[in-house]
Parts: sequence; C-alpha cells; structure tokens
Amino acid sequence: MNLLTKLAKNQEGFALVIALMILVILSLIGVAGISTSIFEKQIAGNDWSAKRTFYQADGSTELGSELLEYNFSCGPITATAITSRVSVNTPDVFHNDTEPTQPYPDDLVRDFCWPAANCAADSTAERSNMSLFGDLAYAPGSAIQMAAGYEGRGKGAATGGAAYLHEIHAQAKGPKGDEAIVRVQWRHVIGMEDPSGCY
Repeated sequence: MNLLTKLAKNQEGFALVIALMILVILSLIGVAGISTSIFEKQIAGNDWSAKRTFYQADGSTELGSELLEYNFSCGPITATAITSRVSVNTPDVFHNDTEPTQPYPDDLVRDFCWPAANCAADSTAERSNMSLFGDLAYAPGSAIQMAAGYEGRGKGAATGGAAYLHEIHAQAKGPKGDEAIVRVQWRHVIGMEDPSGCY
C-alpha cells in the first residue's frame, strides 16, 4: 500500500467535520445577530418613551400658559369644560407669588395635573403635573414710554410698563416610568386679557 492510499483512507469523514464546524460558526453568527436586534429594539423603545415623556412635559408648559392666560382673563378656573380634563388644585393660579419649596411639581405638590383621569396619587398612568408662580414686574422705561402711558397695553405704569412674570414648571411621568421636567418663563402683559374666551 503506498502513501497516497493511506492518506486517502485517513481522511474519511473529514468533510463531515468541516460541515459541522461551518454549521456551528453560522449558528453563532445567527444567535449574535438575534441578540443584537433584540438589544437595539429595547434601545429604540426606551428612546421613544423618553422622547414621548419629554414632549409631554413640554406640551404641559404650553397648557400651563393657556391656563394662566385664562385665569388672567376670566378669573378662577372653575369651568367644567376645563376641570373635566384637567385636575385643578389652584383655581386662582396667577396669585401664586411664592416659589414652591421643591424644585419641581409631583403628585402631591402641584397646581394642575392632566389628563384628569390619570391624576390619582397612586396612579401609574401617564400624566403631567404643573406648578405656576410669579409676580408683577416693572419694565425699565424711557421718557417716551412714561409720557405715553395711555397709548397702549402694558404701558400703564409710570416706569415704562408692567407685566406679570411667571414660571411654569412641568413634570411628566411616562409609560415606562420615565420622568421629564421642563421649566419655562411666561410673560403676561397687562392689558392683553381677552374675556371673549371665557366659558
């Protein structure tokens, strides 16, 4: 028996071993791909939830400014059309002139919460809590503004004008337990009240 014959006999089943090795490698690549896609799906879901919560807090500051303007124009916020959708803890919010003791609102310390159906203190549903506070501020004036106090809105004060400067703090609680806090300042010029929107 020559050498080539011996080598040929020793390689029986070699193709099966190679095929099994390739199959194992492909299986590992597939498992890695599946786990990566699952991980990326979780990242995308968390990103979606965080953005949704942030935009809910941002939208709450807009709602807070509308409620503040309503309060300036119409008085205490007691209209059923509002209170059926927004939980109102402070109906005369524009009189809040002291800063809250904590840096942002929560389920126990708040002026407003929406949607009203989700505002129970033990609720795990999405909701936004808002605190509003501010005070009268005088704008620095010039001689023209002081002389023209009768001409227009916000120019009634002898120093050149007056406005209410408020801060609106909103805390949103999201679908996955996320939390976002947005703070904005709102300026209400005296004389810009619009009672036509009262109901």
